Amino acid sequence: MDYRYIAYSCIASAFIEITTNLSYAIIELKLNVLTNEELHLKVVTPIIWALMQFMQLIWIAASCSAARGEANRSVTLLQKLLLLLELHPATGAEIQLFLHQVRDRKPTFTAWHFFTINYGLLGSTVGAVATFLVILVQMQAH
Repeated sequence: MDYRYIAYSCIASAFIEITTNLSYAIIELKLNVLTNEELHLKVVTPIIWALMQFMQLIWIAASCSAARGEANRSVTLLQKLLLLLELHPATGAEIQLFLHQVRDRKPTFTAWHFFTINYGLLGSTVGAVATFLVILVQMQAH
């Protein structure tokens, strides 16, 4: 099973749920005068659900960034291994080959090469959600 598809579907699902919940909250605030109980039910609850979905995006971005950081750290560790005096020459040659591969192939997590999954994803998501909310609110006005 390829676990990347689970992460991609979680990202898409989180974006849709954030946008939907926030649009429901904005529309309720815009259209109705709400009592305190209705305010909690129709506005605060969808905002909390949207924040929970955003926390899921933070977790995914943090995991991908941490994995990339650890992979980049392995270059330093391999270089330190090569400095050991008691290293067998054949082992040193293997480490040198591995070091070249690690240095040349920087790991990145992408969603089908459409966007990179890192902390920049969070800013892009906020911008996209804000854009969609503006469009939805404008469509609701007509």
